[in-house]
Amino acid sequence: MLKFIADFYRQSMKGKILTCIFMLIAACGSSFAFAKTDIQVTSNVNGAWVTIDGRSVGYAPVVVDAQIGRYYTVEVGASGYKTAVYKNCIILEGNSRLNIYAKLERVESTGSITVKTPNVTGAQVYLDGNYKGYAPITIPNVKAGYHRVKVVKQNCKDETKDINVLPGEDSLWNVTMSQTKLEVKVTNVKDVQIYLDGVYKGTGSMTITDIKPGPHTLRASKGRFDDEILHFRISAGETKTASITMNAAALEVKSNVSGASIYLDGTYMGTTPATLKDLEPGLHTVKLSKTHYETESDTVELTGGYISTSDFYLEKISGFLTVNTDPYDASVSLNGKEISKNRYELDEGVYSIRIKAFGYEELEDTVRIERNRILTVDEILDRAQFRISSFIASAREFNPSNKKISNSIRFSWNVNAPASGWIEIKDEYGDVLCTLEANISSSSGGITWSGLIGGIPISDGNYTATLKAEGESRSVSFRVNSEIKDYEQVSKGPGIHFDVGKSFGNNTDGFNVGASLFYGGEHVYGGVGTNILFLDTPAGNPITGSEDKLVLADFELQLGASMNIYMARPFIQAGVGFYTGTVTTNPSIDAPSGLSLSASCGCDLVFDMFNIGGFYKLIYLNNADLINTFGFTVGISFN
Repeated sequence: MLKFIADFYRQSMKGKILTCIFMLIAACGSSFAFAKTDIQVTSNVNGAWVTIDGRSVGYAPVVVDAQIGRYYTVEVGASGYKTAVYKNCIILEGNSRLNIYAKLERVESTGSITVKTPNVTGAQVYLDGNYKGYAPITIPNVKAGYHRVKVVKQNCKDETKDINVLPGEDSLWNVTMSQTKLEVKVTNVKDVQIYLDGVYKGTGSMTITDIKPGPHTLRASKGRFDDEILHFRISAGETKTASITMNAAALEVKSNVSGASIYLDGTYMGTTPATLKDLEPGLHTVKLSKTHYETESDTVELTGGYISTSDFYLEKISGFLTVNTDPYDASVSLNGKEISKNRYELDEGVYSIRIKAFGYEELEDTVRIERNRILTVDEILDRAQFRISSFIASAREFNPSNKKISNSIRFSWNVNAPASGWIEIKDEYGDVLCTLEANISSSSGGITWSGLIGGIPISDGNYTATLKAEGESRSVSFRVNSEIKDYEQVSKGPGIHFDVGKSFGNNTDGFNVGASLFYGGEHVYGGVGTNILFLDTPAGNPITGSEDKLVLADFELQLGASMNIYMARPFIQAGVGFYTGTVTTNPSIDAPSGLSLSASCGCDLVFDMFNIGGFYKLIYLNNADLINTFGFTVGISFN
């Protein structure tokens, strides 16, 4: 058996590293088996802690079991000493012990202190009474334990703190210095010059930080204002506020017209009437201007602490317009507003003029009104070529056989000139049944026709009425329907209904508004509707239990029946739906909701497409109350 033993020692900056390698080379062996042995660790520091592969194994001296052929990392250390680390320790021969002697070097137990002053520069730092420099600063090699640090800066409050220094660590102190500050606030005037102890500091409101503790004098000055002087005392680190109100003047500006622009020494200050405040005493120039008025100016002398008044009279800048027309009764309008043709006063400027008369071509032009001048416009209108702008019938269908209602039809027109014309009544085959004379003497007119020819009603069917005059014509269609009775009004087709009324119940009182959309047949109609109930409930009521205000919304499907008796239309109606709401005075209370049933009756008066009337309605709200409502209705039908 051949045996080689090699010991290597290496020294590094962080500690002493011992690398021990024991080798066993067998002349005829090519492998070895793991066997147990041990590692003995001793040190110059009795009781030094020992770890192997990061696991604590006790304190030196110590013997620990080990295996042949396995690598180990051994660390030995103690408080106040550098830790010794031994890597790649291996035993390659059986029954051999690995001996490690750790000679530990003592280290001094120190740390460092860093001081920063974020809000100031040039603060002096003292450690245990000894000056160390200006912040920011890091003080190294400070012995572990408590130390007193003091930060000092002129015009600031001294700051002191006891800091515990830990070995190998840096202790940071961010100290905000309490500066000695004077906050100057000028409340009413801009650009006021500020002096502290006779030294100019700037204008307007500011914060002065370069101020020493003790007594001081503050002076505010501007132009012809009286100086404001303040004496005060300030302590180190104190923040003091000085409010300055200059002894300003005021000016009340009036004029005979409102809205005139005010300029003080060339600066816009608003519109009349106005009171200008915080003004500098002395002489000032006031100017007033307004469109279509002469500009006026004045010089006023203002005194501090007083309100002066300046009253202006602005003369209107205007001209006059006179219009002569042929025909004489033609109407004249300027910028869309009709005016008198006699002398009319106008603001200076350009206007659009329109002259029109029945039977004449309309004239449009522009005119310029100049100050203090009279403009006369003479216009002769040209005769207009006759034109029909509209021709309509009063109903889509009627019954000439009726005795009271819907037994006639009116044809109406709008034209631009007088003419003699006629209306032709044709049947659906184009045959002319009769001719009605139309004497057109104004821009609008009409003829009422009974639908009788020779005293006999024309038969049911579709017809056309045509207005003819001066080569112009315009037509309208209508229908004769003998099924329309004396009492019938519009009652079919879609429509909308609104109602408003009073609401009350066993435990409620208030009012309601509602709306419904319906589609009607001869006597039966259906639709959807809603009722909004605004209710007051007394204390002890079963709905909320307290005195509250409720808003309930009821949505329902409706089915009703009606009949027409002349202009009256009585009806009955039923509805089913659901309701929900809120307690407006106390939202935390759950408002009632659930099924709703309703029954109502009423009567409407019908005027062609429109109807008005009254109703009474009973609404059953499940889990709430029985609500009575009555009121008025208004509606419209679109058949």
